[in-house]
Order: sequence, then C-alpha cells, then structure tokens
Amino acid sequence: MKKVITTIALTIIMVAGTNAQIKKPTVKIDASKIQTQQSSNGLLLNSSVKLNTLQDFKKLNIPKQQLSKEQLAKKPTRTWKITPMKLKDGFLTLEWAEGALLKERWHLYTLGSSDVRYKSGAITIKFYAVGGVEYRLKINFENILRDMSFDSNDFIYIRKYDNNEVFATQVFLDPTNGEFNYIFKQQNSGYIYITSTTIPKLQASTGIEEWVMIGVDEIKIDRIN
Repeated sequence: MKKVITTIALTIIMVAGTNAQIKKPTVKIDASKIQTQQSSNGLLLNSSVKLNTLQDFKKLNIPKQQLSKEQLAKKPTRTWKITPMKLKDGFLTLEWAEGALLKERWHLYTLGSSDVRYKSGAITIKFYAVGGVEYRLKINFENILRDMSFDSNDFIYIRKYDNNEVFATQVFLDPTNGEFNYIFKQQNSGYIYITSTTIPKLQASTGIEEWVMIGVDEIKIDRIN
C-alpha cells in the first residue's frame, strides 16, 4: 500500500513539473474589433469611441457606402426639405449646425471636441423614420472656396444615431449634381439623428489633411419605397 501511495505521489509531482515548463500562449486582443463592428448600415461604433479629430475618423477605416443607380434614380413618394430660411419641415428638423447661417446657404466647418456626441461634426438633423422604409438623404453642396476644387474623390463622414447605436460611413460627392447622397433604413420607427462632417482635404500649403469649410443650401430626405 505504501508503494502505491509513493507511486501516485511521484506521478503527481512529474505532471506538475511538466505543466510548469509549458508556456501559455499570449493572446493579443485587437482593440479596434472591440470598439467597432461592420454592418450593412456602416461601421457600428462602440460608445467608447471618441471622434474629436480627423485622425480619430481615419484610424477607424470607416467604409464607403455603396449606392446603386436604382437607389439614386428612384422617384420619391414624399420629400422633407430644410434650408437656411426653413429649419423644420414635418418630421425633419435642423438640430444643430457649426458655422455661419446666411439666407442663401450654411457655411459649415467641422467642430472637433464636444461634450455632446452628435455635435462632433458640422451639422446635425433630427428625423422621424418609419420602420422598414428606405430613405435617401440629399445634401446640396456648394464650393465656397475659390482656391480649391472638388471632385468624386471627395467625401464627408456621416454618422446615424439610432437609439443607443451609432453607425458611421463615408459618403462621396456626386460632382455632376453637387450632392452627397446617403441611403438608410430603420428596423423600428422612431426619431434618429444624422450628423455630417465637412470634407477632409489635403492642404497644398502645409501638406496636412484638414477639414475644409463647405457651403450647403438645402438638405432633403426622400422616402423612396
């Protein structure tokens, strides 16, 4: 009996010694995967993500929204429109803007740090969306900078605040019509906020990419189904 106990004790010691020599693998966690998640609505941002600078936007690799010709060409069944002279139209309201408000257009620039999450941008609208309905947001763009040109490579960042979720996407300029078009659909009915930045642009004089001021004379939301 004593031999059996001794044998068992030696076996336990050998196993423990073997385990002590095995190095446990180091697990690396990609913080960006915790903070964001890809979705058909764009990039789903975690509440811990801060967007105070242009670099904050760029490091997230926010995707470009892909639009079909059918979505762009669809005739709306109803349209809501706001302008500098009309800040509310039914379910669509101008919530906040950063820049100069003129009679013919807004002169917008992108605000950096802000205590209010949806104010980290240039302009924010509030809209009541019906669940299951597809909408098309149109932002009419005007170039108010004489020494700068814009083309189809230029874009803005748009964030859609849906309850406690925030989705971010890149929306590119249609230079033919001078518009930024953004398609969205909500699963449930309710009010949402949509925030737009201005255009990030490389400055020839400094070689640094910065937000530039843009002109906007009209914002529309079309119901397209």
